[in-house]
Amino acid sequence: MFGLKADHRPKKRSVLSPTRVPRRRPRKSDLYSGRGTEPQLEDLLADPVTEAVMRCDGVNSAALRTLIVATREGLRSR
Repeated sequence: MFGLKADHRPKKRSVLSPTRVPRRRPRKSDLYSGRGTEPQLEDLLADPVTEAVMRCDGVNSAALRTLIVATREGLRSR
């Protein structure tokens, strides 16, 4: 129709296709990007991904906190 041909072959995707967004490098001002900087334990345990992994592994957050505190105190008393 109208002299146009329908081409049903899949199109080749370029290396940077519009469906794939390239990852950006974190800025120096990003949280925890500095050397030696670590998140607080409560921040880690409150993270949804950490909570999901702990739930799948059957880890109780209260028991884990107790273990970490006891280990911390044991290391400090050395």
